[in-house]
Amino acid sequence: MKTKYQVHEVTWWDSCSAAGWQSKEEVGDFNAKPMECRTVGVLVAEDKNHITMALSVCPESRKEFADVIQIPKVAIQSRRKIRSYK
Repeated sequence: MKTKYQVHEVTWWDSCSAAGWQSKEEVGDFNAKPMECRTVGVLVAEDKNHITMALSVCPESRKEFADVIQIPKVAIQSRRKIRSYK
């Protein structure tokens, strides 16, 4: 029996960072804004803290995934199921 997958669209906030050594003043002036992201993919797993999505599913095994992202639920702004497929 083939596994049934759901395709979801998730809008979420990504964190920002600055690389390299910085003075206290430079850190205080750091004014990056979190970026709103939108991911569309197959829902692979979910627990109370995260969802895991993949952009690709292996057509032969249907048990291998590529381009996987895990998104913390606290960062999710909205989520909707687009469709299910076998």
